[in-house]
Amino acid sequence: MIAGSLFHFTNDLQTLQIILESQRLRASYNIEDIRGFYPDEQFLAIPMVCFCDIPLKNVSDNHTEIYGGFGLGFKKVWGIKNGINPIMYRTDNSLIAPYIETLTEETTSIFHEIEKLNEMQESGYLPEAENIYFSLQKIKTSQRNLIGFIKKYEVSAAKKANYYLEREWRWVPSSTSNKFSPSNSKKTRDEINKKYHLDPDFLNFTVDDLRYIIVEKNSDIVKAIRLIGSFSISEVEKGRLIQKIIDIESINQDM
Repeated sequence: MIAGSLFHFTNDLQTLQIILESQRLRASYNIEDIRGFYPDEQFLAIPMVCFCDIPLKNVSDNHTEIYGGFGLGFKKVWGIKNGINPIMYRTDNSLIAPYIETLTEETTSIFHEIEKLNEMQESGYLPEAENIYFSLQKIKTSQRNLIGFIKKYEVSAAKKANYYLEREWRWVPSSTSNKFSPSNSKKTRDEINKKYHLDPDFLNFTVDDLRYIIVEKNSDIVKAIRLIGSFSISEVEKGRLIQKIIDIESINQDM
């Protein structure tokens, strides 16, 4: 079943408050497994905002246990308008990896040939070589940005989750600055976000773009209403936000 909303989850009500009050989502670095894409690299940190394309009744099926019990459901038309796109899942034996690795190797090889040619020129860069060099730089950047929409197909026994079932969508800023990473641990991810993400990209939304405000428990609804009441927005907008609140406990009762 295809959902009518794109859901974004977080761990606590305080973070949900920040997102709602600012009406924007902050892109943060996520570390992707790129083994097979590059000969000497294993992980790539890419700024992004992640969503899942699953029906509302299924959001509590392991998903909230992994990503948090607080979230927002956005209209899918808003996501498409803002360049949010479904990702591609790759298996271990997929041809996607060797295709990208070939592109990487060939691009690097041409870079080296241009450098050799220019070393032979007393006057520096040949105009033709310089144009090719900048074209290759664009290809390299586009390739690494494209990797932000590719994820390994995995089944996590520890978390009892099949990540393919999330039907993940992503927003990867066009101005993204990717970083090769030594590992994909949470510690490394936190360090990269702290070091490099001083000027993050934001994805803006309005009250009209929201379909649901999801809280974990029925008792959290009152807390959410109080938080919304403190926002510096009109009373009409506050009322419209409050009408969108729904809790996971109630969702589970109706399943």
